[in-house]
Amino acid sequence: SDADLVVVDLDAERVVDAKYLNGMSDFSPFEGRRLRGWPVATVKGGRIVARDGEIVGPPSGRYLPRYPADAEESAGAPREAAATA
Repeated sequence: SDADLVVVDLDAERVVDAKYLNGMSDFSPFEGRRLRGWPVATVKGGRIVARDGEIVGPPSGRYLPRYPADAEESAGAPREAAATA
């Protein structure tokens, strides 16, 4: 079976800067804070996909669309029932 995990250097300290986080956002709520414990490797599906802050694996996964809640769903009806009504 494959594994998804992150290897963390518990002694590493860095100041958070969103431009080095490789995310979709241009900010972090931790921006400017010095944090201890930093990821050094990320394993997804049994393969190393990130190492020392750099993405080293190909993109993978699948898109999961999000739908706005409608009146039926917010009233307690499950999404499947609301979608077929």
